[in-house]
Amino acid sequence: MERLTTRQGEHYIVKGDDNQAVIDRLAIYENMMETICKQKHRIEEELEQLRSEKKAKTMKFQQRLGEKMICDRFITMFEFEEQKVASQK
Repeated sequence: MERLTTRQGEHYIVKGDDNQAVIDRLAIYENMMETICKQKHRIEEELEQLRSEKKAKTMKFQQRLGEKMICDRFITMFEFEEQKVASQK
């Protein structure tokens, strides 16, 4: 992945003049985060349904739990990077 920004002091600036490419890249990350959050919510609902059916020890439950943990990890990484940038201001 080619970086479209560079750090200058406490802030990031756009490399070159292609602001549209930066906006498009930002949209990709925002869309990805939105998709991951929706997927996590769907998985949580499915896990709750399986729990209510007393199927918490099934393979399906374990797989969904693993998927939820992956979603949590991605969300945590995005939030960590966002906080890191915010704390540098």
